[in-house]
Amino acid sequence: MTRNHTISRRDFLFASAATVGAAVAGPAIVPSTVFGAAAPSNRITMGHIGMGLQMGGHFSGMLNRQGVQVLAVCDVDRTKRENAKARADRTYAERAASGTYKGCTAYLEYEELCARPDIDAVMVVTPDHWHAMCSLAAIKAGKDVFCQKPMTLTIREGRQMSDACKQYGTIFQVGSQQRSEWAFRK
Repeated sequence: MTRNHTISRRDFLFASAATVGAAVAGPAIVPSTVFGAAAPSNRITMGHIGMGLQMGGHFSGMLNRQGVQVLAVCDVDRTKRENAKARADRTYAERAASGTYKGCTAYLEYEELCARPDIDAVMVVTPDHWHAMCSLAAIKAGKDVFCQKPMTLTIREGRQMSDACKQYGTIFQVGSQQRSEWAFRK
């Protein structure tokens, strides 16, 4: 027994339009969590090096971004380091169903933070003379880097960092905010 599976042009167009409509409307109707929007693979994991005054706004901004998770902090000052760790743990605990979170690690040595394979990007907000060393360690570990200005203190350090980014395939950004605002120009 043979079946005739012919479909009319009208039926084909109707079925195609219905399929496209469902694909477009589906995400608007079904919550994004069904598609894994909150999955760990859809967030950037970060380490922060240098927890002084200048890091304050950057750190707050990253802690409050849904697509970012701060996994590690580093500073030579124990009080700053431990306070930053406690703040990250407290912030994430407030969002957790269990009300607890102990996932942020505090480091004294920036090399240990950079060596972590679960960190995607590093923010370097240290005193100026440490920018190149910390950034190069992160780049060589395959991390993308945001570094506060100035990027380096010498042209040679800048060349090393540029070459390292090309070699290791990382992204490097220098923060230069507030340089064109009227109050700062004055």
